[in-house]
Amino acid sequence: RGAAKAAGVLSTDPTVARKYLALGALFVAVGVDTTLLVRAANDLRAAFKDAAGVSQPSVPDK
Repeated sequence: RGAAKAAGVLSTDPTVARKYLALGALFVAVGVDTTLLVRAANDLRAAFKDAAGVSQPSVPDK
């Protein structure tokens, strides 16, 4: 703070992120874009997997 810089950290672990905030970090980035994208894609896949009645991706015949 004395250097007029925002002190922060990137952590994908919520417990570690909370510790940094408790230690006085001004900001904590808690997600990585690729991790968030993969998680969202997996959630969508799970939500629609049973709806279509298909357990494996199908490839059309040529």
